[in-house]
Amino acid sequence: VDSIVFQSLDTATYKAFRFVFAGLPVSDNTELNFRFMSGSSIASSSNYSWAITGVSGSSSHYEDHSTGNSIARIHNNGGNADTEGWRTIIDIVFQTTNDWTSANNYATWIGNRNDGSNNYRFESGSLYYENDADTDGFNLAPASGQFNKYSYTLYGVKR
Repeated sequence: VDSIVFQSLDTATYKAFRFVFAGLPVSDNTELNFRFMSGSSIASSSNYSWAITGVSGSSSHYEDHSTGNSIARIHNNGGNADTEGWRTIIDIVFQTTNDWTSANNYATWIGNRNDGSNNYRFESGSLYYENDADTDGFNLAPASGQFNKYSYTLYGVKR
C-alpha cells in the first residue's frame, strides 16, 4: 500500500491515540513520514515542525530537525530487506473544537530502524502541526515507494 490512513477517528471519546507499528518499505533506504488528517483530507499546509535524535549501533549520536514543511519525518532511512525497516510507537494528540488555538496537533515517538546496510539505529522525536485546525486522523507513508510489509495496533486513550 502507498500509505496507512486513519480518518475520522472518535476524538470526542478519545483524547489521544497510541500507534504501535512495524513496517518495511519497497524502496531501499527511504524515510517514514507522518501527516494529520481532517476527515478524508490530508493536512498538508507547510506548518509541520519536527525533530529526530538518534544513536547508531556504534554509539555515535545524530539529530535532524525542520520547520515549515508539508510533512513530518518521523524516522530516517529504513532498509527494505526482511531484517530492516522501522519499528516505532507513536503517541498522537489531535486538536478538537474544545481546545484553544494550537493547543494540540502533536505527536511523539520512540523506535528503531535498520537501514539498507542492516545498521541498527535507535530514534526518538516529536512533531507539531502549527495550524488552528481540528484534526481527527493521520497518514503514515514512506517518502518514496510503498510499504512492502506492515503490522500495527491502534489504541485510544479516553478523555
